[in-house]
Amino acid sequence: MNIALDLQNRGRTDKAMKVFQHALALDPSHADILTAFGEFLEWHIKDVVKADHMYQIALENSPEHGRALLNRNRTAPIVEEIDQERFNRVDQKRTLLYKIPNNHPGLRRAKKEAYFAHIYHTNAIEGNTLSLAQTRSIVETRLAVGGKSLREQNEVLGLDSALSFINSTLVGRVGRLTLQDILDIHTRVLGYVDPTEAGRFRNNQVYVGEFTPPPASELPEQMDALIEWLNSPSSLALHPVEFAALAHYRLVTIHPFYDGNGRTSRLLMNLILMQAGFPPVSIEVSDRLTYYETLQQGNDGDIRPFIRFISRCAERTLDEYLSVTVEDHGHVIHTSMLQKGRFQPQERVIVVGEDFDEDEDDGGEFPEQTDSQNDVNDKDPISSYEDGSKRTKNMFSSHQAKTKRSYGDHNEADSTTSNYGGTSYSKAEADIDLSEEGAYVTGNRHREKASSMDTQYTEDGSDYFFKDRRKVMTNEELESLKSQGEKDESL
Repeated sequence: MNIALDLQNRGRTDKAMKVFQHALALDPSHADILTAFGEFLEWHIKDVVKADHMYQIALENSPEHGRALLNRNRTAPIVEEIDQERFNRVDQKRTLLYKIPNNHPGLRRAKKEAYFAHIYHTNAIEGNTLSLAQTRSIVETRLAVGGKSLREQNEVLGLDSALSFINSTLVGRVGRLTLQDILDIHTRVLGYVDPTEAGRFRNNQVYVGEFTPPPASELPEQMDALIEWLNSPSSLALHPVEFAALAHYRLVTIHPFYDGNGRTSRLLMNLILMQAGFPPVSIEVSDRLTYYETLQQGNDGDIRPFIRFISRCAERTLDEYLSVTVEDHGHVIHTSMLQKGRFQPQERVIVVGEDFDEDEDDGGEFPEQTDSQNDVNDKDPISSYEDGSKRTKNMFSSHQAKTKRSYGDHNEADSTTSNYGGTSYSKAEADIDLSEEGAYVTGNRHREKASSMDTQYTEDGSDYFFKDRRKVMTNEELESLKSQGEKDESL
């Protein structure tokens, strides 16, 4: 650290940066190094956000550290203002999107392409090797592509089914989010891959890298606590992007399932965003490193980098829609929050996701705002995390807080053999089980099931986000698939 300070004083900022980073790699919890690095970032690099993060981590490791506390008291209000400015900017762009007529041809095309891209990226983050074109082909035709595993192709069908269920059932529903909602989402995510585990909590301890999730015996209690938090007034008062990011973080950390935790967490996040009038956020495969890094920073004691990452993704998604639909970006409508929670009817208007009629044009009018809605941005978006001195600390048990975490989907039962889909294969060997090109993805025995779920899109693809005309897999059909899978495994 002394070498870094010497280089800093001599104006050798590039070399000082490398030495500070090396020192932190050797001792990432050293409060003095964290504080000195934060001061370097604040005064020499002019990056107050990263500096504030360093002070926060220093205080997590040494709560009484005087310099870190003094510095954080100075930087925290500045950083909170920066974060709020991003939320305001996201709100402004959402307002612009609300102003676009529902039958705008650019919006129709953007929705169609975004649907396939969303399925592709959320699977690719977890290691699925299908290309975007292959993903689109599977969704549209329900036919296998050559040279790819049956498991990977069934993962595409699972995401398609889960999105259809969310769009047609959960987005427009007024009321509480329930545990059954999360289980129903997971049932569809994993229903084509492993129907016997779909929608069920794991019953054994799992390990994901250095992360040890809570034991199976604690899952009901932790999930009940999550549901209570999802419906609490303090959570509903948060900015929707902030609320959605925290919901994702909490669910993926509980890790309640053997497989599909990451995908289910991202779908829960997007359900919350869609209920607030946002298009679903696509975390792209190129974002994978930042995605996992910011999740880990949340585990280290500062969840704000992950919220900022999700906010950037939300803004990027809005920009992509606006770039093909709005000709004049110079006029920005300044507005505050559109809603406070999920329970006001006007919050359910998802203008960019309505079913469209070529002859219908409602002018894209924006819902009138009330004074109570305009006041919600006055709330400190960080203050609800915990108490005032540790408001960015994660809200989990001491068991979880002491454990280093890795994130994403994880399948513990690697040695289990599945007969689902008409092909017997070990999950560990799934990546080398190649499908025959042109065959039904779900196999001969479930060909009728795949056919019954064939897509019924409009010619211009206007129904992709958020409500479409595709047949959604019912609970009865899912139970039938589960029963078939259980019979297969008993053979």
